[in-house]
Amino acid sequence: MYCTPVCFSPQSGLTAVCVQFSHCLAQYQDLWDILDDIDSHTWVLEPETPRRADCNRRIALGNKVIV
Repeated sequence: MYCTPVCFSPQSGLTAVCVQFSHCLAQYQDLWDILDDIDSHTWVLEPETPRRADCNRRIALGNKVIV
């Protein structure tokens, strides 16, 4: 799921850099959608305030049961 390295030349321009950056971000959209779903439908213990950079979750499933 990693972006392919791209070599930019001085003639590439800012548009080419922005397009490549957007392409790399789009590869993570499915992950972020799943994490958003987990955050909104479960009791997330950690992190207390999840961010996009936080790919791990500690979730309470019931009495004394944590995943």
